[in-house]
Order: sequence, then structure tokens, then C-alpha cells
Amino acid sequence: MQFLSNTLYGLIWGFLFLTLFGLYRPWLALWWLDQANRKKVLTYYGLPLLALFVLYVLVR
Repeated sequence: MQFLSNTLYGLIWGFLFLTLFGLYRPWLALWWLDQANRKKVLTYYGLPLLALFVLYVLVR
């Protein structure tokens, strides 16, 4: 259970970094898309961030 908690914690920090970085420079965070904007950054990185945070709280 501790391994799952630590893994979720690391993923949360990773997605948080990518979300903040993508809000600053969306085209670098979403390099594979033709058009990158901040709304897509929140969709691709923000929603998994929230889901992982809820899962982390439930596991703890």
C-alpha cells in the first residue's frame, strides 16, 4: 500500500509540473498536437491531476 501511495504522489507532482509548465508554454507541453492552447493543457494534464489527487486521498 505504501508503494501505491508513493507512486501516486510522484505522478501528482509530475502532472502538476506539466500543468503549470503547459499553462506558461502550451506548445511545449503539447508538442504532438497541431494547435495547443491552455484549455487543452488543462484537459490533458489537469483532469488526470485531479483524478490522481482524489485517488491519493482515498488511499491515504
